Amino acid sequence: MSSKVLGILGTAKNTGKTTTASALLEIANKNNLSVGITSIGYDGEDIDNITGLPKPRIFTKKGTFIATTNNCIKAGTAIIEISEKTKFYNALGNIVIGNVIDEGLTVIAGPNKGNELSIVLERLKRLGNKLILVDGALNRIVPLMKTDALILTTGAARSIDNVFLARETQCIYNLFNLPKIDKNNLLNLTDDKGKKVITLIQKNYLKRFLKTNSLISLSDVQELTTNLNDRSCSIFVPGILSEFALNELIKKNSKLLKNKNIIIPNPTHLLVGSNTISLMDTLSKMKKLEIGLKVVRTIPILAITINPFYSLYRYENNRYEKGWVNRDELYNKIKSMVNIPVINIVKEGSDSLFNIIKKELYLSKK
Repeated sequence: MSSKVLGILGTAKNTGKTTTASALLEIANKNNLSVGITSIGYDGEDIDNITGLPKPRIFTKKGTFIATTNNCIKAGTAIIEISEKTKFYNALGNIVIGNVIDEGLTVIAGPNKGNELSIVLERLKRLGNKLILVDGALNRIVPLMKTDALILTTGAARSIDNVFLARETQCIYNLFNLPKIDKNNLLNLTDDKGKKVITLIQKNYLKRFLKTNSLISLSDVQELTTNLNDRSCSIFVPGILSEFALNELIKKNSKLLKNKNIIIPNPTHLLVGSNTISLMDTLSKMKKLEIGLKVVRTIPILAITINPFYSLYRYENNRYEKGWVNRDELYNKIKSMVNIPVINIVKEGSDSLFNIIKKELYLSKK
């Protein structure tokens, strides 16, 4: 069985990423499934006042392989034997790969660039890990496209408005279910300098190359509009496509764009430059105008985990207390918006989530 990489995508801090990762580590160990873990950078805030290092957050058992930094290893209670040093660094130091030889708490802070993550994942695979977890977040989402599938975590720490959470979840889910373009339609999409730039694919497969690779600003939209004509069949944007630019493009060219496709490499190229809620309105508008949006590659979201907990601030005494939104209402709202399992791990345990992962990623002990 080949190794599989699972990304854990959190919509905000304290939405349950750590709970989800810890639960999957524990049940993988119980099932004698070799497992590794890393993250895209580090987004924690708990810092030790004496050492200045992050406080440990994930419990790892003997035999788990970890890609993190030397400083993070020192901050934990787990005993980790370093097997390899990489050439990569993040804000917390040099990233190393180690094996847990005595269980305990650890801090995970891995590479924050996609190409570096790819190399680290390959090294974790070579060590025999059948499942590799990658901790990520919406503000660090692009490298997560190096994974095979995602678990999305959301909850009241993101917003105590259950309707908002459900709509945002639906938008992310829909983006990762955009239709894929036939790659045969995207051959030779480099300009005469060998660079990938915004390309107008014309009839008879002729191509018009623009100067920039992203569609972000009004000037980008103006350049594209100047070159767009009735012979244009598709628009390929290899870089970031901002929601603002997309709306401006549609507003100025709705007739020319009808029955044509706007193509992006993957969902993250639009998600990182957008407000998730207003983006839903933009996608609905495109559908009504019969303007297509397609991706070259996407990955599946296997399940959504929810966390009803949030920190409730009391103004009368200037203190935070534990707060919860209505658990059943949160579950039902999100469940009504998506066609995949929605799980509250604290309430239900992790067995059902692990079974989904085993089935969808074809995991076994062998």
